[in-house]
Amino acid sequence: SCIPGLFVPVEIDGHKLVDGAFVEDVPIFSLAELGADIEIGVNLRHFHPYLEPQNVLDILSNVISILTKKQYALIEKSGLNTLLIKPHLEHYGSSDFEKTDDLIAEGYHATTLAIPEIKSLLEDKETLTFGESLLRLIGLFSLKEKD
Repeated sequence: SCIPGLFVPVEIDGHKLVDGAFVEDVPIFSLAELGADIEIGVNLRHFHPYLEPQNVLDILSNVISILTKKQYALIEKSGLNTLLIKPHLEHYGSSDFEKTDDLIAEGYHATTLAIPEIKSLLEDKETLTFGESLLRLIGLFSLKEKD
C-alpha cells in the first residue's frame, strides 16, 4: 500500500499505484462488476473517532476517514447483496502496530457477530448479471449527484 505523502507510489507496467482508499476503500463495486453474487467487506473506520492527531499517520487516518465516509454510505444504499463488517477499533490508532493480536481479535469478534447476516445473504441471494449490477451502480451515482 502507498499512502500519498508518506510513501512513494509503486510503479508497475508504467502505472503509479497508490493506496486504493482514495478511489474505493472497500472494493465492493469492483466485486459486483466482476459478477460476485455477494460482497462482504470490512469497514475499519466505522467507529473511527476524530481525535487530536498525535502524528502524521493519525492525520492521514482522519483524512482517509473523511474521504471514505461517502463511499460507505453509497455501499449501504446500493441494493447489492452486501455486508460490511464493522469491528470496534475506536480505541486503536493508525500506528498501533504492536497491537496486532488485539486488532485481529476485534475483527474475529465482529465477524462472528455477523455470521447470522452472512447466512441470511447466502440463503436469500439474488443473483445479478453484470448488466444489472452496472445499472444499480449507475443509479447510485445518480443518487450521489442528488445528495
